Amino acid sequence: MILTFGRCELDTQTYVLRVGGEPVEVEPRVLDLVLFFCRNPERLLTKQEILETVWAGAAVSDSVLSRCVTLARRAIGDDGRNQKLIQTVHGRGYRFVAQLTAREDRTTAPGIAETPFVGREALLEGLFEDLDQVSSGRGLLRVVTGEPGIGKTRLTQELSRRAGAQGFETLYARTYEGAGAPAFWLWTQILRACRDQLPPEAHGLARDSLPPALGRLDPTRRSGGESPETADADPQSSRFEMFEAVAQLLERVSASHPLLVVLEDLNWADAGSIRLLAFLAQRLRARRILLLGTYRNVELRGDHPLVEGVAEFSREPGYRELRLERLGHSEIEALVTQLPDHSTSLELASTLFNLSSGNPFFLTQLLQQVTLDGRVSDLSQGVIGTVRGRMSQLPDDCVEALAVASVVGRDFEVPVLARALEIEATQVLTRMDAAAGAGFVTPSGAARYRFSHALVAQCLYEDLPRTRQVELHGRIGRILEERMGETSEGLARVANHFYENAAGGDAAAALVFCERAARDSLERSAFEESARQYARALEMVEVAEPANEARRCELLIAKADAELCAGEQERSRETLERAAAIAKRLARWDLAARAADGALGPVWTINADERYRGLLEDALEMLPESELGLRSRFLSDLLLLPPYALSEESRLGMSSEALELAEKDGDPIVLGNALRARYWALLGTTRVAELLELGDRLLSLANARTTRSWSRTNLDPDFSGHLIRYSTFLTLADPQGLAHEAEQLQLAIVRLKQPMYDWYGLFVRIGQAMCEGRWEDVAQHQKELLRYRQFVTTERMYHSQCLLTALQSGPYEESLRIHGPYVAEDRVIRDAAAALTGVFMHAEGKLEEARGLYNQTSYNDLPSGEDWLMFATLGVEIAELDPREAGLMRERLLPFERYAASMQTLHYCFGSVAGALGQLEHILEMDTAELHFEAALEMDSRINARPALVRDLFYYARFQRDAGRSAKARSLLTAAQKLADEVRMPRRQREIAAFKKRL
Repeated sequence: MILTFGRCELDTQTYVLRVGGEPVEVEPRVLDLVLFFCRNPERLLTKQEILETVWAGAAVSDSVLSRCVTLARRAIGDDGRNQKLIQTVHGRGYRFVAQLTAREDRTTAPGIAETPFVGREALLEGLFEDLDQVSSGRGLLRVVTGEPGIGKTRLTQELSRRAGAQGFETLYARTYEGAGAPAFWLWTQILRACRDQLPPEAHGLARDSLPPALGRLDPTRRSGGESPETADADPQSSRFEMFEAVAQLLERVSASHPLLVVLEDLNWADAGSIRLLAFLAQRLRARRILLLGTYRNVELRGDHPLVEGVAEFSREPGYRELRLERLGHSEIEALVTQLPDHSTSLELASTLFNLSSGNPFFLTQLLQQVTLDGRVSDLSQGVIGTVRGRMSQLPDDCVEALAVASVVGRDFEVPVLARALEIEATQVLTRMDAAAGAGFVTPSGAARYRFSHALVAQCLYEDLPRTRQVELHGRIGRILEERMGETSEGLARVANHFYENAAGGDAAAALVFCERAARDSLERSAFEESARQYARALEMVEVAEPANEARRCELLIAKADAELCAGEQERSRETLERAAAIAKRLARWDLAARAADGALGPVWTINADERYRGLLEDALEMLPESELGLRSRFLSDLLLLPPYALSEESRLGMSSEALELAEKDGDPIVLGNALRARYWALLGTTRVAELLELGDRLLSLANARTTRSWSRTNLDPDFSGHLIRYSTFLTLADPQGLAHEAEQLQLAIVRLKQPMYDWYGLFVRIGQAMCEGRWEDVAQHQKELLRYRQFVTTERMYHSQCLLTALQSGPYEESLRIHGPYVAEDRVIRDAAAALTGVFMHAEGKLEEARGLYNQTSYNDLPSGEDWLMFATLGVEIAELDPREAGLMRERLLPFERYAASMQTLHYCFGSVAGALGQLEHILEMDTAELHFEAALEMDSRINARPALVRDLFYYARFQRDAGRSAKARSLLTAAQKLADEVRMPRRQREIAAFKKRL
C-alpha cells in the first residue's frame, strides 16, 4: 500500500519514505510514528496511546516522544510553527491533518512474486468464483495446502488483488513460525487489522480499549475492568463469549463490505486458534465472509490440532480444501518464455524443471541464481543446498546477523538483533540491506524484518552448533524480558527462549516463565496453550527443583485444570491421578483436596466415572473434620458415582450429610452445591414436595452476595432453582407450573448471557418439542445443540435424543446404525438404546430379539434413580411377554401412578405412568386397568404429550377389544390413528393399521 500526503509517499510494504520522489533516511522509530499517524488521520491521538502503540512494551518518557515528533515533522516537510501535517493539541496529544490518499502497490517484492503467475489458473479461477458467492451472501471456508515453497502465499496474494478490485476488505494474519507465539496470535492480528485498516464505524470498537471478551485476544487493549458477571464466568463460557464476540465483529464488518480473511500457515497455529476458526466456519455461513487458510500438509502429525480441525471443517457445506501440486514441465516452460531475456530458452526450462522438481520456491532460488551469474548451477542438494549456496555470496557479518536472527524467529526486531550481536542498530540495518537485496529477508516494519521463507531461517538455525543455539536463546530471552515485560506476547516468547536455553543455562528461569505464560494463557481462554506451557514447566521442575514433589503436584493440578477446560477430560483425569498420588505420598490433605476438587470439575464437565471415586474417597479420608465445606463438596460429588449412585439409601444418606455440613459451613456456594446434590439423590423417588422445596431454597440463595463464581462449581442458584422446579412440574404433569418455570428459565438465560445456560435452555426446548411431537423443531434444536461441543456431555445427550426421536418418528434402524456406536460405551445410554431397540423389535414382531434385549437391560433390577421411570415405561411393551416380569414392574411403578414418567437429564416427558400401569394390568387381567387408562388419557392431554397420547389410546383400544367392547375400541383406535397421522409416527401408524384389520 502506498500512502500519499503532501509531497510524501510512504510504502507500507518496504517501509520507505519518499519526499518529492526521493527516498529519505529516517530513524526506524520515527518512521513507525509517521505510519501510526497515517493510519489514524484526523483523530486526536493521546500521548499515552502513541507511547503504548509505537513503543509497545518499552518504558520511555514524554521527551522521547517529543523528539520523535520533531524528527517526523522534519522528515515529511512540516515544522512545529506551521503544523500543516501534524498538529499539536496542547495538554492532550497530536492530530494528523494532512490530506491522505492510498493506493495499491503494483510493484512486486523480491522472490517468486517477481515471476509470472503460472500453473494455478484453474484454482485461482475457482477462488474468483468463490468471491462472487461470498458477495451474494454465502460465507465460505477455503484451505490451501501443500508442501513448503509450493506457492500458497502467492495464490493468496493474487486472490487478495482480485478481492480488492471487487470491493472486499482484506484482513491478513500469519502465524509466528516456530514456538514462542502467544495463543490466538492469528486472531490478535485480525483484530488489530480491523482497527488499523477500517474506519471506526465499520468495527464499532473504541480505540483505547476493548470489551472484556475481545480483550483476551489483545490484552494490550483490554478494558479497565470486567463486570462481576464476566469475571465470574466459568472458563468454557468465557472462551465461548470470546468466540462469539469475534464472530459478531466480523459479521458487523461484512455488513458494509464483503470480507476476505486470510490466515497463513495454520500448521503453526495453536489449538485455540484452530477451534475459533472452526467456530467461525459454522457461524458465518450466511455472511459475506470468505475465510482462507493455508497450511503445510507435510508437517502435520496425527496429534496436531489442525488434523482434528480439518475433520471438523469438512462437516461444513461451505468448506473446500485446495491442494497445490508441483509445477509441471510445460508450466515452467510457459513461465520461462515470459521472463526477460529468456523467451526462447527451452533448454533453460528443462534445466529448471530437473533441478527444482517443480517446487516454486526452489525455482525462485534458481532464477535468482540465473540473474546473478547468467547460468544455472548444479544445485541438486535441494532447497536447503540452494539457499546455502546463494548465502555464501553474502558478507560474513551479514550471514552472522542472519544466523542470530534465525534464533529470534522468522520475524525479528532490529533493536533485539543489535543487542544480541552487541553492535549498533545502524550496523544491523546495513547488513539487512544486503540480505534484503539477495531476497533472504523483507522489511515488515520500520525496525522489523521477516525471513522471506521459513526454509531460509531453518537453514541458518540448523547450521548453528547446538551450544551456540542454547547460548543465543538465553541471551535473546533476557533481552526480550527487559523489552516486553509481562505482556502476553512477551511471556510466550521469553518462556520459549528460556526453555530452549535450559539444557545449558538457567532452568529455574525457564520454570518461572513457562508457569507465567501458562497462567496468562489460561486467563485468555487459551486452554491448550496453557496445558502445553504447564507441561514444559513440569519438565523444568525436574531439572531446577528435582526434590520438590509438592511443587510438581501443584503444577500437575494446574495442568489438569487447563486440560479440563480444553475438553481433554481423559488427559486431565490422568494428570490429576498423578497429582493425587504425590499428595497421598506427602500426606498433604490440601493438595489431595485440590486434586479431588478438580476431578468432577465445573458443572459443565460432569461425566461421572468410577475412576474419580478413589480420588474423592482418599481426599475425604485425609480431610480434617474442620473442613466442612470441602467435606460437603466431596460427599455431593461421590453420590453421583457408583456404587453410591446405584443405591437410593446411599444417595439419600450422603446427600443429607452433605447438606447438613453445608448449612454449618455457611458458604452459599457450598450450600448451592449440596442442594443440587440432594436433588439428584431424590430423583426416582416420590418426594416431589421436597424437590419443590429444594428449588425454593436455591431461589432464596439467588440474592446471596459472593465474590466467587457460581458457575465454576455450581449453576446460578436462580437458574438452578427454576430448573429443578421445572423438572418437578414435569413429573407432576402441571401445565401451569411448567409454563411459569419455562418463562423464568428464559429470563434467567437472557440475564446470565453465558453459553452454559443457553445449552440447558436448549434441552428444555428439545424436551418440550419431543413431548409434543414437534419433530421438525426437535431436529432444528438438535443442530443448535452441536454448537456446544465444548461441553463434554453434549455428544452423549445428542445421540440419545436422536435415538429417542427416531423410535417415535423413525427410521429407527437407520438412526441406530448412525448413533449406536456413540452410545455403546456409556452404561446409561447403552441401557436406553437397548430398551428402545427392544421396543422397536417387539413392534416389528421380532419377539425373541425383543426378549433378549429386555433381559439384557434387566428393567426390574435397575436402581431407582433419575432415569429408571423412563426405562420402566419403555420396557412395559416387552414385559407383556412374561406375566411374572409384568407383575414385578407393576409393583415398582404403583407408587408413581399419579406422576408422569420423565427423563430428567433431557427434560423429556414420556407421558403418564398410569398408562404403563394400565398396560401391565391389562396383561395381568386386573380390573383397575381401565381406571389407569382413563387417568393416563387425562394427564397426556393436560400436558399435550401427543406421542404418549397416541400410545395410550392404542393400548387402551386393545384393552377395550379384549374386554368385548369393540365399539369403544374402534373409537379409541380412530382417535389414535388421527393423532398418529398428525404427529407423523410411522411405527404407531403401522401398529394401528395392523390392529384395525384384526378388530
